[in-house]
This record gives sequence, C-alpha cells and structure tokens, in this order.
Amino acid sequence: MDAPAKRFSDDGLHGAALLDALPENIRAHVRQIHATLAAKGFECYLVGGAVRDLCLGRAIKDLDFTTNARPEDVARLFKRTVPTGLKHGTVTVLLDNAAYELTTYRSESAYTDGRHPDAVRYADSLAEDLSRRDFTVNALALEPGRGELVDLYDGRRDLDARLLRTIGRAEDRFFEDGLRPVRACRFAATLGFRLETSTERALSDPEVQRRTALVAVERFTDELLKGFAAARVSPMIQLLESSGLLCLFFSGEFARVSRTSARALATLDALYGASVDLKLALWWDDLGVNSAASIERLGRTLKLANRRIRDMQWHCNHFQFQRRFKESAGAASPGALNSADAYAARSFLSRLKDACREDAVGLLEDSRAFPETFFPVDRLIELLGRDPITVRDLALSGQDLMQIGLSGQAIGESLRWLLDQTLRDPALNTRERLLALLPGRPALDESH
Repeated sequence: MDAPAKRFSDDGLHGAALLDALPENIRAHVRQIHATLAAKGFECYLVGGAVRDLCLGRAIKDLDFTTNARPEDVARLFKRTVPTGLKHGTVTVLLDNAAYELTTYRSESAYTDGRHPDAVRYADSLAEDLSRRDFTVNALALEPGRGELVDLYDGRRDLDARLLRTIGRAEDRFFEDGLRPVRACRFAATLGFRLETSTERALSDPEVQRRTALVAVERFTDELLKGFAAARVSPMIQLLESSGLLCLFFSGEFARVSRTSARALATLDALYGASVDLKLALWWDDLGVNSAASIERLGRTLKLANRRIRDMQWHCNHFQFQRRFKESAGAASPGALNSADAYAARSFLSRLKDACREDAVGLLEDSRAFPETFFPVDRLIELLGRDPITVRDLALSGQDLMQIGLSGQAIGESLRWLLDQTLRDPALNTRERLLALLPGRPALDESH
C-alpha cells in the first residue's frame, strides 16, 4: 500500500492550484488522460520534474505520468499512441498536437552497466515506483482528480530549503546510475539549489566515479549544455571541478586544465541570456582551451556538434582580437580608427565571414555580451556590411584574371593578395584599380 500522502492545501499548494498554473489546453489534456484511466479503475499521477517545477512556479517543458496501467492497457484506451519505450514500460499518448509519456509503475533491478537497470519489473504501487527515483524533489506526484500532492520523502521541505538530497544513501543512488552525480551538479545550476552534505560528499566517492566513468560522453555533454543554459552556471562548474567529475570527461591533455578563475565564474553568472556557445567559449578561454586546434580536440572528445565547435572557435578568436585591440591602444579613439586598427578589424572579419558566411552577423550580435569588448561590435558589423571583406567581395573575379593571362595557382594567390590590399584600403576595390595593382604584386611573374 502507498504511504499516506501529504497534502498542502493549507499553504496554497493543493494540487488543483498547481494545475491551474498550466495553460488551459494542457490542463485539459491532463484531466483527459487521468479521467480516461480512472474510468477503467487505473491510478494516474503526474510525476517528477513537472511536479517539482509546478511547485517552484517554473515553466513546464514536459509532463510525465505514472500509472498502474500496463502499456497494452494504455495503448488500448487512447486512440493515438506511440510505443516509444515499451521495454521501460513507456507509451506516448498523442492529444491534438501534444505528446505525453505514460510509464507503468516500475521497480528496477541492479545496474550492471552503471546507467541502465538490468531488468525493469512492474511495481504494484506508487510508493514502490517513487522509491526508485533519484532526488527527493523529483519524487513528488500529483493526482489530478483529487488534487492530491504525494510527498513520501519530504521533497516539499527540500524545495523550500532549496536543497538537493538523494532518496536514501547517496552512494547507493549514484552507484545505480552513473549519470546521477552529473545531474546533481547540473541541478545545482538550473534549480539554484545547494547539495545536501552527504549528497555532495558522494560525488567524490571512488566507486561512484568508477560508475560515472561508464556513462556515454554524449550524456555528460547533454547535462553540461543544460547547465550552461541556466541563469547561474558557476555552481555546476565548481561542483564538477571540486569533485573530480570533470576530469572523467575532460580526458587526456584536458584533464590537466586548471580550475576556473573566480573572475570567469562571476562573468559567466552575469551573462544570463547569452548563448550557450558564448558562455562555453568564455569558460574554455579561461581554462586555456582557446586555440582553434584545442577547441576542435576537446569538442570532438565531448561529441559536440560541428557548428557548435565552429562557433566557439570564432568566439575565442573574437576574444583574442578584442584583447589585441586593447593592447594596441586603439580603444582610446574607436570613432577614428588608425589604419593599422582598421586593417586588423577587416582581417578578423574576413576570416569570420569566410568561415561562417551568413552566420557572421549573428555571431557578432551574440558577442555583444563579451565583457572585454573594446572595438565596438556595431562598428564591426558596419565594416562587415560595407567594406570588401572576402575574395567574393572583390570587384574582379578569377575569370577577369584568366582574361589577362593568369592561370592555375596564380589566380588564387593573386586574388588573396588583392584582398589584402583592399583590407588595408577599401577604396582600391574597383576593377580598374585592382588590375592596375597586379604588376606590382611581389613574385607575380614567378607564380604563373
């Protein structure tokens, strides 16, 4: 039998009030799912992160249900279903344009691989299902019909205390699933919670870390990216570093990177609303992982998407450009650039546009959040749109050069040389002036 449910109608957190926070169409779906199952004698609860976030007044991304109905029962009772996770007892119910996962009460066995249970057995009660979950704040369940908030592990108390605590012994919960320690660090950022003492201590347990090392790097990276989307990312970084968990995934040469500086942590926390890519680039830049080659290597290690690696490389390139500009003392008069500063800016923009093309302006807009911006981003965007920046912007083409007798490698070399001249003086970018420059190009005769 389930343990007695704890109700919170006295403090405004009765389940009916929580459901009122949902959009009307979603609330109607919740009631429809519950009523359909209840009509056939089945139990049905909203469970997990959705209930937690409703209690916290946070936006809800996904709604998950748990029920004593078996997957075949769910498939029979609803018109449109998808067997998304039958081996885990999960069926997705489709209502209008929304999808909801319904999972049968489960009781899991050992986790030999440190991530997935060796077998999934159906449980007889909600209490048994909740007992297998990770943290107390994720073990809340809401019965939509009666408005009953089920809290068997004092999850509401921990929500009030902004505390993350495992259900039972932390080492046991973490040993079951090696991703849970990383999720704990991520929740510290996304929820803004501190870890209960024994839960935090278990992050560093050698046996726990051996299990976490079995986790696929893609799962770690997914948690990392979610954490970097949080308002304050520093709690996750500090926990990953202090516990040693980061070294399990920042392997090889990157396992030796130093700790993130206090200045960088403060900067990252001040950048709420900036892109994940910009914040990651700032973090790696502080750790010394800021060359194109090192970002590429670590990005591949973490299985980041190619575009994310590219964007981080160019953010770090922009950081370095801004710092060089500051050192050149050009920042003292950004409205009246000297020729050297203007050439450096156009050269930076040329490399950016060549690599990123239509994304170049977006990357510059994103970079406004960089706290060490000495060359105004508006000026960079102006130069990008106004001046000849790449070979494609030149007033002549390879075809023009063929007509005057150039061929092969000499054409590409000549175009690049002409581009360099126009980066120094954009007024040179006419067909006549560029052709007139060619006889003076160094080693031109030897190149064709």
